[in-house]
Amino acid sequence: MRFSIMVGLVLASSMARADDNLPYSPSADVPDYVATMTVQPLVGPTAAYTRIVTHHGGWVRVEEMQATTYGNPAKQISVTFRGDSQTGYSPVSISRETSTSYERIRGVIETGQTQTHGSERCAVREIQRRDPDRSEPGLKWLSCVTADGIEIATKVFVNGSPFRQSTLVKLERRPVSAEEVALPAKLLDVAQWLHFDDQPAATGVKRQPDFAMRMHWKGAVRVMRRHDPWIYDEAA
Repeated sequence: MRFSIMVGLVLASSMARADDNLPYSPSADVPDYVATMTVQPLVGPTAAYTRIVTHHGGWVRVEEMQATTYGNPAKQISVTFRGDSQTGYSPVSISRETSTSYERIRGVIETGQTQTHGSERCAVREIQRRDPDRSEPGLKWLSCVTADGIEIATKVFVNGSPFRQSTLVKLERRPVSAEEVALPAKLLDVAQWLHFDDQPAATGVKRQPDFAMRMHWKGAVRVMRRHDPWIYDEAA
């Protein structure tokens, strides 16, 4: 189930995607490592950027483009945030893919292809994230994984055309402490999300009406409720 609670500063599940933030992992039995990768968007004006993945005991910390994601690839759990413990986190996204989630990993296909990145050999796998009976919008994910389960390259296609790829720059197999991949203790402190309540409401600003709404789209259900200034948003 995906869920989001927007409280002035947004807590929104739509920001984090398992395919965008977390490396694919065949199991939790992967050695500790730190992988530095280059992510190259293949459409649009966005320049290439660096992604650093730190792994320990099935959990990872992914740093890229001023955002940090903590998660467990095998369990498809991720928490993504911008900001830090000093300035505050804004926004934060918490995501967990379950058996009913629309974009959960449904299967893995061994392509039989191998590649070499940064002197590391890897096997290419196609990750099936959506119902195979639903072809839209023609997304295809490829992941290149080493013999010991480390993802070192990816490629995403949209309707057969390359959309984004990532390639290994450096891979360090070294001990990683649990603290390096643990969520900051302050991250889920509810108090930090309530500071806006201390600010006086702007004069002359019309308050939006309360509402409850339920929407259906291709088997997915989204429920939204508003009681100004709070919004509850749940999709499954």
